[in-house]
Amino acid sequence: NRMSYNYKFISSLKQLSQEKVDELEKVLLESAKNTKKAFEVGTHAGYVSLLLAGHTGSLTTIDYDQFVSPNIDDHKKLNSMHFIDRYTGPDLVELFDKHFDDSYDLLYIQRDIDSHIIVDRVKKIITKEVVVISYEKDTFKVEKIRPVKKTTKKTIKTPKAAVATETASV
Repeated sequence: NRMSYNYKFISSLKQLSQEKVDELEKVLLESAKNTKKAFEVGTHAGYVSLLLAGHTGSLTTIDYDQFVSPNIDDHKKLNSMHFIDRYTGPDLVELFDKHFDDSYDLLYIQRDIDSHIIVDRVKKIITKEVVVISYEKDTFKVEKIRPVKKTTKKTIKTPKAAVATETASV
């Protein structure tokens, strides 16, 4: 009962084992089946990127500025996935802030960054539900983040409590 990872991948840099990719695919089918636009933190050589892009049809991926060959661009061409956008830089949080907006409904995090830092930022931006999958300590953690409903505060004026004055009769 193996899942199908049917993307052409020519690098030896696979950040997940085949078993873990199967597990991630199961997670995507269960928790993120209606997602249309994914954002990935941690491109590596693009092994998981291809799976995310194939699942959603739109992917933006960010990672550190490092030389990887073959890289995600080679894999994009090889699989005709021109709907993958890639950005790199020295600071992932800065890249995230620059490129993540409320059009994304799936976020995948697999990098040496505390996922809470990213999740807290997501909570401030979103206007619809976002599925967050983070891979930490050999486990996928799935979290559905819903936007905080903005409530308008109504100030109700309550009459000041009547101050009872007693007159003591002597």
